[in-house]
Amino acid sequence: RWESRFPSVKISNKKISFKKIVESSRVVICTYNASVFLKTLAANVPTLIYWDENFWEIPKNYECDFKELKSAGIYHNSIDSFLKVLEDNWEDVGSWWYDPRLQEIRRGFCHKHYYLNKHFITDFSQIINNI
Repeated sequence: RWESRFPSVKISNKKISFKKIVESSRVVICTYNASVFLKTLAANVPTLIYWDENFWEIPKNYECDFKELKSAGIYHNSIDSFLKVLEDNWEDVGSWWYDPRLQEIRRGFCHKHYYLNKHFITDFSQIINNI
């Protein structure tokens, strides 16, 4: 149905890994609350989030952090602001995405909500051994 209705939109092939699809994308657009935006932000992949808050509420413990994402132009609850950032930065996503302030906000959000501990197995085994 998508392919017949929107022939110019490239639909991903399920045989290609999610990682390869993301790596080949200029920007990832997330339209609902799922783990994709957490993974792409943690991987430092240019990401835009647009949610209609009538359908996807922001959890109370995330509200301040989403205000930060909004101030950096990552999160949008208005289609107009989302489209403006996308249009303004489409030709040079890197200049927008690697802005030091945006990167600081992204890192802070990830550290708080999607911290990737490279030593998880070692740390976890130490916790288990101490019990």
